Amino acid sequence: WFNRDTNKEAKGNSAPEIQIRAFLWQHDSWDWVNWFIIKDINIEVDIALEKEKIAIEYHGDYYHSPQWKIDDDERRKGKIIQKGWSLIWGWEHALIDRGEFKRGFNEHFNKINDALKSIRNGENFIDINE
Repeated sequence: WFNRDTNKEAKGNSAPEIQIRAFLWQHDSWDWVNWFIIKDINIEVDIALEKEKIAIEYHGDYYHSPQWKIDDDERRKGKIIQKGWSLIWGWEHALIDRGEFKRGFNEHFNKINDALKSIRNGENFIDINE
């Protein structure tokens, strides 16, 4: 996979991030990019659609559970929204059923679609956490 914004190989993408991007490219727009840096605040997001100022962060349950990471995520969220971007948080436990990645994740793409609809209707933050 390549970051189409910088043309560099995107290393370290999780399988769910790759699947989300592939879904967005297929069903929404080819303009979604990975590892996008929001200028002026120098915050990198997992996936972004710059022309609509929409960012998506995929949160793995293990990495994003410690209190220091929760605090950091909240700080980043505030800065991103304050800069005029909308943000979708997609949580591992809400998008994958019991580790059955392919089947479970495919069943939950509608959550991403619903979140995008809400963002495009004026919401600035959606937390896919259920």
